[in-house]
Amino acid sequence: HGAGFVCCAVNIAMYSGPIAGVSTAIRNKSVEFLPISLGATMLLCSTPWFGYGLAIANLNIWLPNGFGILFGVMQMLAYYFITTKYPASRVAVEDSISAQPLAADSQ
Repeated sequence: HGAGFVCCAVNIAMYSGPIAGVSTAIRNKSVEFLPISLGATMLLCSTPWFGYGLAIANLNIWLPNGFGILFGVMQMLAYYFITTKYPASRVAVEDSISAQPLAADSQ
């Protein structure tokens, strides 16, 4: 059971890592460092594993993935609220993305 606890703790820490981006985004009122794809993929990956963990009643599977769902929802909500309350932040991110040259353009 010790290895399961360690893996559970490491997975929760991994899922909580992007929360630093949420606090930075809220503090700066910008989603520049808060990619929507990260929150979406976290939700997409965690949800089936959470369901599987519940189905087999394995705490070491459903608990970290439950946190993954929670943190993914937090990221998506933060992105939504920042872009709706401060629409200029979204424009700035879109402008910086479109200003970057594509790999095919440099050849």
